[in-house]
Amino acid sequence: MGRLPTGILYRFLLALSVAAAFSAMVWAGTRAWASDKPAGRSIPAKDFVWGDRVPLSKAMLAQWLRAHGGSYSTWASRHPAAALRLAE
Repeated sequence: MGRLPTGILYRFLLALSVAAAFSAMVWAGTRAWASDKPAGRSIPAKDFVWGDRVPLSKAMLAQWLRAHGGSYSTWASRHPAAALRLAE
């Protein structure tokens, strides 16, 4: 058996390195995507998290709901306990 030409060995090792790096990035991305992260700050007991935000008032939540095609009255009827926790 003869030796492989340097160019072929180089391309094989380069392709293997690229495949390993890509696999590592995909693995790390799926791990980060699946992790359950807290809201990022200590939330007082009276607050609740909506998505990745904490609405501070009824007006703030109503504005967000309008921007996303909803209404506060509909939301409040579906989530009465949370609606009671919001400040006016």
